[in-house]
This record gives sequence, structure tokens and C-alpha cells, in this order.
Amino acid sequence: MSRTVLLGATGYMGARILGALAGDQRASVLLLGRSATRLREVSGASSVDCEIAEADVSVPGALDGLLRGDDVVVSTVGPFLRLGREAARAAAKAGAVYLDSTGVPPFIEWMSRTLGSSAVDTGALLVPAFGYDFVPGHVAAASALDEAGPRRWRRRSDTSSPRVCRAHRVSRRSRRCGN
Repeated sequence: MSRTVLLGATGYMGARILGALAGDQRASVLLLGRSATRLREVSGASSVDCEIAEADVSVPGALDGLLRGDDVVVSTVGPFLRLGREAARAAAKAGAVYLDSTGVPPFIEWMSRTLGSSAVDTGALLVPAFGYDFVPGHVAAASALDEAGPRRWRRRSDTSSPRVCRAHRVSRRSRRCGN
């Protein structure tokens, strides 16, 4: 059974996610953060039986060995440009599913350009910008791409990142959709 690994449980979004996990008695949860004491406090207040691991995401390699291929990693740790990279990198390396609540275009672009080939190699699924206000857009885009079929997809020629829709390329200069 997969394990939910939550980074940022002591913050607003992380606490809400942990609260939602309280309803699932089968959930296996690992809380990762800088302070085991604070993580134990939020775990106790949530009534979720959690494993606790101390790790500082500002330290390169801090999550190596902590994540497994069947993990679902949920990160609400921000600011993402400074603190989000280690969790995404470790998830891609482990072959895990990774979700985060970022809405920071440079972080999303970094993730695609830097971690895309690693994620393809390990079978990781990286889903940035999965905060509550981004979900409808993700669902609509997936539905539209399913309807469009494979002819609307191509591999980016400059990287080995996952596929990019021709109609919605992101310009390197503007970081905005080309349409």
C-alpha cells in the first residue's frame, strides 16, 4: 500500500491536508519537516497515526533514502523556488508520485526542464501546481488532451522532458502560454 508523505504539515495547507487524511483509517502517513517536536504536535492534534522524520529541505540530498517508489509525496513547503526543489528532486529520483500547491511559474518550469528526464526514467509522476485553485484547470486540460488525441502532442526538442502540447508551449522569455 502506498504511503502519503506530507511536507509542510505545520502550515495552513499542510494542516488541512493532514486533517483530510484523518478520515481514512487505512492511510499510512509520514510527516517530514525540520522539527520532529512540531510534527508530533500536529500529528497528535489531527488524530492521524503518523511516522515522523526530521529533514531539512534546504539541504541537498536531505530526503535521499527517505522516499520510496510507491510514495505519494505532497508538498506545501514554500517558498517553492527556495524550499521546493529538494522534495521534487527526491520524488523524481525515487519514482514517486509528487503533488504540490505551488503556483510559481519559474518553479514549474524548473521542475519540467530539470526533473523531466529523471521522472521518465524512474516512472515518477510530477504534478506541480495542484493547489485547490489549480485543480479545475488540470482536470480540464487532461480532458481536452484526451479528446485531442496523440497527434496534438510532441516531445520538446530541447530537453527530454515529458510531452508538451503544441498549442500551449511556454515561452522561455515570458513564461506565458504562446497562444
